[in-house]
Amino acid sequence: MGRPTRPLWNPSKAARLYVLLMRTVVFLRAINTTGRRVKMDVLRQALGKVGYVQVQSFLATGNLIIDSDGPILAPTIEEEIRSEVGFSTRAFVRTDRELLDVIANVPTESDDGMFEIAFLDHPPPETSTRALLRAATGPDRLTVTGREIYWWRPLPLLPPYPKEITVRRLVDMESTRRTLRTVQRIVSTFIEQK
Repeated sequence: MGRPTRPLWNPSKAARLYVLLMRTVVFLRAINTTGRRVKMDVLRQALGKVGYVQVQSFLATGNLIIDSDGPILAPTIEEEIRSEVGFSTRAFVRTDRELLDVIANVPTESDDGMFEIAFLDHPPPETSTRALLRAATGPDRLTVTGREIYWWRPLPLLPPYPKEITVRRLVDMESTRRTLRTVQRIVSTFIEQK
């Protein structure tokens, strides 16, 4: 006689279990700088309470990789961090596709320098962009593409020209910066391997 047969896969049950997750990278501003120390596991647990499926961190500088079945909203992240750790920070959110575009938009690399990428909430107004590009004197080069400012600095690193405070004043918005190498490592570790 043998075993009774039953389908190995039940499409209606499988459909209920299938959830499409979106991977998003969040760059936090001024984490683990003077007086603003927080362990990454505290941030991961805080954002897990919000309901994100999986929260990972990369380095101890506020780089969070979040898998979620819905949109990741910067104000939600900022509020949860403020209530959990007791200080405010800004969150700059990029989807996996947006971060791939950030890498693709890097101006030509040079072996004699390094790139830093400043992440903004939205593209700066054209007048701010022109003022910023005029301020790029000396050996540094600035390029603005969408919500990112690409800042090439020659090696050895000299004091930043234009100074970060000048950049912030000219674009009149908050930002957070990461080296191109850090962004590339996030992409290769968490996005291309997904």
